[in-house]
Amino acid sequence: MKKALIFLLIGIVANIIFFNGLLTDTSNFWNYSFFAIVGAISFIVCIVIYLKANNEKQKQLMKEREQTKLIEYRRKCNSCNNIYFYTQRDLDENKHLQTGALLSSAAALTDTLFGNRMVGAVNSIDSDNKSSRIVDYNKCPKCNSIDTKILSDREWEVEKKTLNTPKVNASAVSSADELLKFKSLLESGVITQEEFDEKKKQLLGL
Repeated sequence: MKKALIFLLIGIVANIIFFNGLLTDTSNFWNYSFFAIVGAISFIVCIVIYLKANNEKQKQLMKEREQTKLIEYRRKCNSCNNIYFYTQRDLDENKHLQTGALLSSAAALTDTLFGNRMVGAVNSIDSDNKSSRIVDYNKCPKCNSIDTKILSDREWEVEKKTLNTPKVNASAVSSADELLKFKSLLESGVITQEEFDEKKKQLLGL
């Protein structure tokens, strides 16, 4: 943008010299026409630089918007501990549907009031269709509870560690304890090998 400003100033100065020369000495038009040409070229270069810089700025803004749409939100339900995800793109889609549903509803009401019931019915159906596609991300998709919260990055790291931690099977632990107990009874001679084998099959589900 600084380059554009420099060429703009050059163009202004060149045109001032040109018009000032014409006012003071009209006979030397061709001598001062050089400044007019310089001024015109400077203005054109200024416009080209400005348009190019503005185009690059627009591309950067579009890129930032696309990156913003990919932002992921993580929400946890305090009722069933379900964790679900959605992005900024999903929220933007919700806003788009809400606006469309509102406009279709207003159009349906206007058409009905002015006697165009057929078009009003079509707009009403369109409004209902868009409303049905709106997702309430504050509500848990698993249990429909509204007792949910957005997880911070730190909370999400804690949740991931919890999810990745292997859970101990309580029934497996109980079966192992029972086997050790019957093994001890076998070694003590309280039960026979056949009785131990039968209990073993029962506990292991064989």
